[in-house]
Amino acid sequence: MRKARLQNVGTIMAVHNLGTIWSFDVKLSDGSMKTISGDWRMMRDGLDSAFDIGSPEFPYVSNKKIYENVIGQNITFAPDPTFGASSWEPSGEKAFSLKVYDKGRISKVKS
Repeated sequence: MRKARLQNVGTIMAVHNLGTIWSFDVKLSDGSMKTISGDWRMMRDGLDSAFDIGSPEFPYVSNKKIYENVIGQNITFAPDPTFGASSWEPSGEKAFSLKVYDKGRISKVKS
């Protein structure tokens, strides 16, 4: 099977845990938003493999790591009308960073 061509570039702005479905919102260079969704296992495992979101405690993901390691990451993806993307991968660049402090305070630390 031929790999889909990754042609769109965007920045992950949010990650949503919807139970059996996970999604993340990507801001494209033209300012529009795209939602990429899929089965929770594949999405969680893909995000963990690319950005380290794992935790040893249930539900086995760390919200702090999602804010600090995932949000702000640039990705490339192949568009799909049903799920938002048929495939995606990290670009290795980060548009901005967030820092989570005690008591849940979040601040942007780099643009």
